[in-house]
Amino acid sequence: MDPDSEEILKAVHSTKKFTVLSRQATHQMFMPNIGYLISSEDVISFTEYFEYLIREPAWNPYAKFLIVIKSLGDVDMRIIFDELLKQHVNNALIVNGTEDANLYTYNPFDKYACGRYYDTVISYGLCSQATNNLYPNKLITGLQKCNFTASLAHRPPLSIDPLKIKEEKKILATEEYIITLLGEVERFTVNFNYSYNGDLFSTVAPNMTAFGPMEMLQKNECDIIFGGMMMVTSRAEAFTYLCGYHDYGDDLVFAVKRSSLVPIWKYIYLEFELDVWAVLLVIFLVYSIIAAILLRTKDGGDIVLRLLDNLLLHGRDTRTRFSVKCILITWVWFSYLINTFYQSSLFSLTTQPSLDFQVSDEDDIMKYDFQPCFSHALRKYLFTETNKLSKTGNFRNEGCETTLQAMDTISKTANVFTLN
Repeated sequence: MDPDSEEILKAVHSTKKFTVLSRQATHQMFMPNIGYLISSEDVISFTEYFEYLIREPAWNPYAKFLIVIKSLGDVDMRIIFDELLKQHVNNALIVNGTEDANLYTYNPFDKYACGRYYDTVISYGLCSQATNNLYPNKLITGLQKCNFTASLAHRPPLSIDPLKIKEEKKILATEEYIITLLGEVERFTVNFNYSYNGDLFSTVAPNMTAFGPMEMLQKNECDIIFGGMMMVTSRAEAFTYLCGYHDYGDDLVFAVKRSSLVPIWKYIYLEFELDVWAVLLVIFLVYSIIAAILLRTKDGGDIVLRLLDNLLLHGRDTRTRFSVKCILITWVWFSYLINTFYQSSLFSLTTQPSLDFQVSDEDDIMKYDFQPCFSHALRKYLFTETNKLSKTGNFRNEGCETTLQAMDTISKTANVFTLN
């Protein structure tokens, strides 16, 4: 608001229909706006300070605008409407701040202009005599006969750049098909542009200025951008999103190599846990000593081999006292049970192969000292958004230049991880 606009504020407050917050354009507003009342001395001041409005998080181009200019000419109105058209502000009224105040507006959707241009400035006449709807629905013809430019990256099967495939492109990719189908329903057409790198992530500065692929939208180089990206608050405030055909998660996903199959030779001992093997060894040694004492033999090696032979379910005739045979029968019965359990587990491992340990969370990544394999674009993005990572940190560089290379490296290399 212009500092000398006290009368305007008093008039608005007297209606008791709106809550108006008065401020200078240079002071940022963080509360959502449903309308803008802008008072300026002339068109030069308006264009100078209007830039501050569009660079704040609460900027809302879909709100209703009432712009009061004290010194207003025909050329001045064109300058203002050109600026509003550039920022996609459609619901706007301009009032010349004189006693015989007149209302002016424009319609960038008239005659199928599709929000790109306007032919004439519409006059509603004197402000005191205006009785019709001052903010009508201007999108009467919808998007009919419009032609939009959509920017895509090469990300098969979502979008396919025909210049980056060996064979002729015969069908549309997912994203291309969706917007084409919408165009058939709403009767608009789309030109596809594969100009941006899908590995690059867009960032948004505190003044809502975008850097990266999304910058093309702010510069009106394209109308639509397709792609996947990490959503943060600043980017959500700076752009309008049409989404829903993909599931999305509010998180980062750690990607590591999938665990491989256990080598076949390890199946010899994987049937039992380590503590079970230790108990079996102790029992075998103790029973060997007891058998050697009962059989009253000095050849301990022969006793060990006989008990081991029983453990493998091989029969053997041992001539000795009946009491000793009863003790040996308990060993045979024990050997039968252990052998049965072992073969059952071995059969299970044969039909359902076992996998090595799979790293499954951040604690495992820290415990086993995994090395990050981030693409250059991801490093830049994380450094810009968090300011906690060093650009030259302990990153793996070989095979991690791009997102595709990083994922390929992760799938073949152990002890490295990346983020998606």
